[in-house]
Amino acid sequence: MKMKEKKASAFSRVVLTLAAVFTLAIASGVTAKAAPAAPTGLKQVDGETSAAYVQWNAVAGATEYHLYGKASASATATELGKTTQTDGKVDLPVGSGATYWIAVAAADATGTGTLSQWLEVASAPGATTSVEHTKSTGTSITLQWGAVSEANIYEIQYYKVGTQNVKVATTTDTTATLKGLSKNAEYDVLVFAGKKLSNGYTQWAQYGCSGNDVPVVPQKFTSVKVTYDGKLMTRVKFTTNKRTSQDGIQVEVRNLKNKKLKTLTVSGSGNQNIVSSSLFQKNTFYKIRVRSYCKTSTGKKCYSAWSAYTYTSRQPKMNPAYTRTADGVKIKWKKISGATRYVIYVSDNLYSGYKKFKTTTAGSALVTKYGKSSLQHGQDYYIYVTAQKKVKGKWYKSGDSTSWRFSY
Repeated sequence: MKMKEKKASAFSRVVLTLAAVFTLAIASGVTAKAAPAAPTGLKQVDGETSAAYVQWNAVAGATEYHLYGKASASATATELGKTTQTDGKVDLPVGSGATYWIAVAAADATGTGTLSQWLEVASAPGATTSVEHTKSTGTSITLQWGAVSEANIYEIQYYKVGTQNVKVATTTDTTATLKGLSKNAEYDVLVFAGKKLSNGYTQWAQYGCSGNDVPVVPQKFTSVKVTYDGKLMTRVKFTTNKRTSQDGIQVEVRNLKNKKLKTLTVSGSGNQNIVSSSLFQKNTFYKIRVRSYCKTSTGKKCYSAWSAYTYTSRQPKMNPAYTRTADGVKIKWKKISGATRYVIYVSDNLYSGYKKFKTTTAGSALVTKYGKSSLQHGQDYYIYVTAQKKVKGKWYKSGDSTSWRFSY
């Protein structure tokens, strides 16, 4: 018996038709186009108070990129915006120094691809305030500043005044000691607050707080010259080495028995400073040493080491009455306690040409010559006397050379 062929259903015909088309497509080399791949290299490159700047690697064929964000790693994401670039500014719905999570997906005409890996970003923290200089040594300065609540790291940029060689230090504290600094120098500093993330990126504040002309402690003086004011013997000028970081000097005055009589302090940044005291009027040698200091923001003085001792006195006071003789002019002066000897100088010009006439231990002398020549009648001469003291083989002299005029 001849069997009847089973009639195919409409559904079967449709399936067969699609299968045939698919087979034909494979045979002719045509493939279905997939959505763009997930972007790679997503990273933060900068930030503002409520924004982050990010960038990523381009995806081949992508015509735009969709940015997504969320408040935490486990929160629900929302789309933040679109861009045709591979970088951009992302406005964050958070305040300063806060964290946020961002991802990006590439898109083309076929649709939007899968998301990149999520990236934690940070907005810029607020600025530091009140940078203060609290301490110095000869090669270091210590700073402190007010904490920024959202910051977890701070950067200190600093350079020697007069140079552009900027150095950088970081700390998680609100204080830092900068070491290895140049001697006798001052530094400009700038402190920035930062937000450091677990991925290693740090977003720094847009603005820092500065400190200017912050000094190291000046170095010890190696040269000290003492000059008395010839008209006002209470004033003494100390000429020392130049110290850029100096805010002033301190002078210690002792008698020849090494008893400390007074410590005098005067402000001044130059290498010549005037110190006043009634002690300097007395007719005696003093044992003196000098040191410099710099000041912190609070006014605290940071001192250098003391200089070596020097010995000085006022110039012997001349008796204005003098006696002419057939051989010359007899002069007298007030002797200086502690002096070893006195040296007399003579000139026929007030301002120059002084020549040594005599060395004596007495308080008077008969001046008979100027240089190798005898004194000339009717001629004006100028004379001054220095007191000198010998200590351990070294000679020290009184600190002035004011001249007196006499006529012969």
